[in-house]
Amino acid sequence: RAVEVFALASLLAAGLAACGEDVQIQQYVESGKAFAAKNDDAAAVIQFKNALQNAPEDAEVRYLLGSALRRLGDFPAAEIELRKAVSLGFQGQIARFELASALLDLGQARKALEEIELLTAGRATPDILALRGDALAALGQTDGARNAYDEALREDPANAGALLGTARLAAVQGDFPGAAATLAQVLAAQPDNFNARLLEANLLTREGKTAEAIQSYDKALAIRPGDLRVYAALVPALLLVKDIDGADRKLESLRKASPGAPMTAYLDSLVAYARGDRVKARASIQAVLK
Repeated sequence: RAVEVFALASLLAAGLAACGEDVQIQQYVESGKAFAAKNDDAAAVIQFKNALQNAPEDAEVRYLLGSALRRLGDFPAAEIELRKAVSLGFQGQIARFELASALLDLGQARKALEEIELLTAGRATPDILALRGDALAALGQTDGARNAYDEALREDPANAGALLGTARLAAVQGDFPGAAATLAQVLAAQPDNFNARLLEANLLTREGKTAEAIQSYDKALAIRPGDLRVYAALVPALLLVKDIDGADRKLESLRKASPGAPMTAYLDSLVAYARGDRVKARASIQAVLK
């Protein structure tokens, strides 16, 4: 009888421990989602990683972590997590779409296109068609890209991805007024569209309008405070207009969001060099090379 009581107590204790663990995992996940909603993806990543320590096979958390890493600009790590989410079966198209987007961010357009072709096995949505256009454009297949954007816009004339793709094609062909007009259409409807703000800043930079570009990069950072691509363009732009203190402030924000990123060390070397501190500049650039 005593043995039976002991066994029952052990089972109850194990069940309560598992229940407590599940509650803690959910708390980490909800906390991570809350941070992500406030654009604090660095904090969200920490919480999602905490959840995965006790639930490494949780497909949703893998997806959430991969998405947050992508928003931070850590595309290699994002690819790893999103591939795991796909392999674990997280909501098929959603995870694969995010994975294809991360591959495009990495410059792996052919691999991205392979994932997109899997997405288009059924009926392709306007978003998928626009993403397909981006992959084809990255591969230099301009006609195919334009056809994909046009097909997306026939189904959804306001599709932001297709409109931005069309604007990029116009810019590549030297039609900057046409690119700006299409971009303005997106920004009028979605002023907080990160990709639109980034394209706006890039176009202004190409036109030599550095001061205006800096304002657009700042707007992009307000949407995604930790995105490495913005810092990679914004810090040099600030140095170009001799605003070394402003560049240093942006760099300090980046240090908090991505202290170990090679881009952080690279930009640190630029700012140090601008200040005349060649010893620090050399140390920072050596850290990048290492």
